[in-house]
Amino acid sequence: MLLVTQINIYPVKSFDGYSTTSAVVEQRGLQYDRRWMLVNADGVFLTQRNHPQMALFRALIIDNQLVIEDKISNQTLLKVGIDEKTGERKMVEIWDDHCEAALVSKKADQILSTALGIDCQLVTMPDETERRVEASFNTGNDMVSFADAYPILIVGEASLDDLKNRYNDDNQSKISMRRFRGNIIFSGGQPHEEDNWSNFRINELHFMGVKPCARCIMTTIDPDTGVVAADKEPLAMLSTYRKRNRKIYFGQNVIWNYKRWLWAMEATIQVGDVLVDDSKRNNPSF
Repeated sequence: MLLVTQINIYPVKSFDGYSTTSAVVEQRGLQYDRRWMLVNADGVFLTQRNHPQMALFRALIIDNQLVIEDKISNQTLLKVGIDEKTGERKMVEIWDDHCEAALVSKKADQILSTALGIDCQLVTMPDETERRVEASFNTGNDMVSFADAYPILIVGEASLDDLKNRYNDDNQSKISMRRFRGNIIFSGGQPHEEDNWSNFRINELHFMGVKPCARCIMTTIDPDTGVVAADKEPLAMLSTYRKRNRKIYFGQNVIWNYKRWLWAMEATIQVGDVLVDDSKRNNPSF
């Protein structure tokens, strides 16, 4: 049996997030996931790839507020209402996409710029902003938040166990699921079984697996210290058996098939929900 064991939400792109026992599923992904982002003066997104110190900050949603904590000092740096905006809009850039975002507050910009040591602005995605999933994987009107490309990422515990079992040193204890920043984590099944899923259900909500997730240097950043691994693990190990077309894959990108949503149902998933694979396709050749 396949069971949901973790649900993780990362409100601010590239900050640490939080685990929850249940989540509302929306067209852009899980509610609050990557709905905020840091950008530079030109509107270009900022991530741990170039600023690994971002790993040292955690974003949570508490009492309808976005709360940002410094993980080292355990201090709260900032609280803003989830609907707080200055009224000023800004075009922002995420990879090849450009879309309109709303500035949150000058106070937030000042606090985060000082904490991170980089000039930045905190922006949020208004409901009317439509950032669409790339056309080759879009079923019609699929949208995404400020996530890299797709609304939801799912990873199996068996896939992580298989990776860890390939190590014979202390790297095994260092490589945790947190490095892969998955939204939905599940138990049961075979390693990388999620690669095969084109259609599956959780709590009778229908999802589509669209594309294995290509991994980057962010997986080599210790989520507790912000230190980049000199040995490039776990990417180095993954490259020995999960590399295809010059990319290294781990986990599956997912879109919620909202067209099959029964409107009488609440669109939520919970830890402990059974996951049902409705159709399979051939496993990619690695």
